[in-house]
Amino acid sequence: MIRRAAPMAVALAALSGCGPSLGSYEVTDVRLVNAVPDTEDSAMLGRGEEYGPFVRVEVRSEFDLIAEGNGNIYADKIGCGIFDDDTHMIFGPLAADDPPVELFDVEHAMRRDQAGFARYYLYLPVSSPTWQSHSTGPIQPGYDLRVDPDDLCLKIFQAGYFITESRSDTIRVPRETLTEALKP
Repeated sequence: MIRRAAPMAVALAALSGCGPSLGSYEVTDVRLVNAVPDTEDSAMLGRGEEYGPFVRVEVRSEFDLIAEGNGNIYADKIGCGIFDDDTHMIFGPLAADDPPVELFDVEHAMRRDQAGFARYYLYLPVSSPTWQSHSTGPIQPGYDLRVDPDDLCLKIFQAGYFITESRSDTIRVPRETLTEALKP
């Protein structure tokens, strides 16, 4: 019995693995902005002006989300504890360019800065009310970055290609940096 079950256990273990890592990211700038920038596709996707103002977090990484990713790349605000179950979808990542560019509009690979890093922008509303997507959906608790005493944590993830999502290492913005960015 054990001999017959062993191959099945190995196959299930292989199938249940996580998708590949989307790399680690260093926060290089945090600032308050009024809106998510216009992009070629913002008319279709919307920019979320009704959610503004926004915190723009600029990150850099050796990981190229275009060359090494397979599309469907998003970002979330997450809890900073062991469990990141307090998730909120945010805007981005966008290629940090002038003007910023949607990832699916970048040709083959991210342009690198002089130090060899790819740069991305992530945008999240300063505050978000508690909401529920539909009557039976989970309730998403609201937040307000102006009064939340904790660090801000984010992740970049890719959905749809693996049994479990591919994701980046946690991106942590220290509370002091966030407080400075939110000053009027």
